[in-house]
Amino acid sequence: TERKRAEATLMERSALLASTYAEQRAIYDAATVGIALASNRVILRCNRTMERLFGYGEGGLIGQSARLLYPDEATFTEFGQRFTAGLRREGAYREEIEMVRQDGSRLWIRVSTVPIDPTDLTKGLAGTFEDITAERAAIVRFQELNA
Repeated sequence: TERKRAEATLMERSALLASTYAEQRAIYDAATVGIALASNRVILRCNRTMERLFGYGEGGLIGQSARLLYPDEATFTEFGQRFTAGLRREGAYREEIEMVRQDGSRLWIRVSTVPIDPTDLTKGLAGTFEDITAERAAIVRFQELNA
């Protein structure tokens, strides 16, 4: 009957959706960089790499203001201004910035962010966070050796 066909189609699509979600979650968690989804500078979701990068336990960043990743309020505010201007101008934003772990130690991060919906920034943003602390230290050492 028509009802049974509709139920079978619904079950197939539900199974496909569940499978696709599991695949995406595996990719998300396998990433070697931190990945976060945020809206209004509040972290909605992130991968375990992001949590480990900043020294948080599983789920420790969810629902938190991104402010806790910045060394001080001024840095948070200034980054937000540059970020918003760059996002509006170019549709994406990238910057290398010093951030802070939960224990207060500093690290350099290469942030790359894009809107989920470029026509509506209120739908949130997706961003990657790559630890470039060692890279920055190597550049400083190189410059010191060649000074």
